[in-house]
Amino acid sequence: MKNSVRENKSAAPAPASAGPLATAAEGFIKKPAVAARMGLTIRAVELMMRRGQIPYYKFGRAVAFRWSEVLAELARTCRHPRA
Repeated sequence: MKNSVRENKSAAPAPASAGPLATAAEGFIKKPAVAARMGLTIRAVELMMRRGQIPYYKFGRAVAFRWSEVLAELARTCRHPRA
């Protein structure tokens, strides 16, 4: 029984459209990782947080993100250039 639980934890995270329970297994990433994945500076990520452009979680003084939620929010608010 324990082996099956370990195998489930190592599985790939579910997509953001799967719901809040699926993203719970995804885990959190820190601000520098978000900045690196987006190709931005940490300061730019902080500005996006302040403006409410990306979702984040506060744990005391620490800040963490779920990458699938960040991508979903950016996709939701994405502006496409006019043709």
